[in-house]
This record gives sequence, C-alpha cells and structure tokens, in this order.
Amino acid sequence: MAEIQETMVIIGAGRLGSALARGLRVSGLVIAGVIDRDLARAKQVADICSAAIVSDILDEVPEADIIVIAVPDDEIEVVVSELQPHARDRGRWQFVFHTSGALTSDILMPLKQCGIAGASFHPLQTFAGNEDDWKKLSNIYIGIEGDAAAVQKAVEISGALGSKAILLPREFKMHYHLACTMASNYLIALLIPVVEMFRKMGFAESQVIDFLFPLLFTTVANLHENGLERALTGPLVRGDVGTLTKHLQVLAADFPDYRGLYQRMGEILISLPSVRERLSEQKYEIIMELLHK
Repeated sequence: MAEIQETMVIIGAGRLGSALARGLRVSGLVIAGVIDRDLARAKQVADICSAAIVSDILDEVPEADIIVIAVPDDEIEVVVSELQPHARDRGRWQFVFHTSGALTSDILMPLKQCGIAGASFHPLQTFAGNEDDWKKLSNIYIGIEGDAAAVQKAVEISGALGSKAILLPREFKMHYHLACTMASNYLIALLIPVVEMFRKMGFAESQVIDFLFPLLFTTVANLHENGLERALTGPLVRGDVGTLTKHLQVLAADFPDYRGLYQRMGEILISLPSVRERLSEQKYEIIMELLHK
C-alpha cells in the first residue's frame, strides 16, 4: 500500500470509524483527532491510532486535511450543521467525507459552501466490531461520489488502503446501497430458513454454519470466477420436477412461511436465459405451474 502523508479527523468511533482510524493510520495518515459522543470509546480508538485529540464535543475538532464523518446516516446532517460555524476558521479542512452508502455528498453542502470539497466514501464491506476489522479495508472496493477534487483524494486514499474505487453516479447512489444491502443482509435473511430446516433435524446453528461454509464459500468463488449463470447448479437447472415437487411438499407441511420465498426465488432463476434454454417446453411449463401453486 502506498503511503500518503496527510492529517485526518475521525468523527464517529463505531465499527467503521474505528476500523478506518486504524487502517488509515497504518497506511501512513496521521490521525489528528477522534471525536465520539461516547468519550470512552473515542479514547480507546485514539489510543490505537495515536490520535493527539480525543473528545466527545464537535467544537473541539482540530485542524486537519481531511474530516471523515463516520456516524449513522440519520446523524450526518446534525454533525455537518454543528461543524459549519467552525469551518471557515479551520484553514486546513480541505476535504470532508461521509461514509454512508445510501446518502450522496449533497448532505455535506453546508461545508462545501465554506470551500471544503466533499465526497461520500463507502467501503463495500461488512464490519463485525472485531479488533482486526481494519484489515478488511484492504482488497475491497470503495464506493465514491462527490466533488471532483474530493473524489480524486478519496481514490488516492482507497489506493493507500490497498483497495479500488467505484465511481458512482450521484443519481444512482440509493440503487447502489439497495444492491449492497441485498447482497449482504438479505443473504443472511435467506439463510434463516436454511438454519431452521437443519434445526428440525436436531442440529445447532453453529453446526449448520460449519456445514454450510464450504458450500457457500465455493458458490461465491464459482460466482466470482464464472459469473451468475455458470455458477448456478441444482434441481431447477437440471429440470428435476420430482425433487422440486417434494421440496414444495416439505415446505407446505413443515415450513409454510417459506414456501412463497422458495417459489419466488425459483421464478427468478428459471427466468435466466441459460436455465430456460436447458429445459424442454414441457418441463418449463410444469415447473412454472409448481412455482405458482
């Protein structure tokens, strides 16, 4: 990772803020301050990244080249509003980033009007709050959108972290976040009924996760290597009408709440050109009838 020599203040010492503070410090940036309304949490992060200033008051944000606002989405506007009166007095606030995946850089407008270039800087990654989460900032993609100068700086910081940038069209920022949410959180939602099915067989959740991990890992690896359609396997692709029928029977008997989910996912899969091409017209019609019962 290429080092960049600039100073930064982290506002928000939660999972992402703390990971960024440590990851950026390792990348060569000087963390000038850590601000969080939970002072004990701010001190813990400040100690890790050797920050000179630690506070629970936004009025005490020090001079720095870059301000990173890593607070929940609903709090960003409040933070920006509280920073604005001090913005013209801080000659070295050159850039301001927020880390929301959903909001655009427009929410930074009060600071932009003070001559500070702004951008959204969203690591496309999930953080569990572990001590080594900062390592997850490497070899990922970071969604970036905003003013030209701020975007250029955000791309540079992405490279310093060992990651790549996705330059996002502002008008599609929410589309981006929706897609990321479904890829991550909704994958967990999809696995909830899977765990329940194994529980009915007497297995604990921890066991089920152990069972499934190699399958999930290989599926994602195949997806990365071969793309969506070539990674797909299973009874629907093969046209195994008997197996699909029995699946639906089990769902109706033991897991009725998930029958509709199974059918809707099947509809999505059978609409893929590569799946449709492999099925005879007769099998396609039978399967479609099963998926709509």
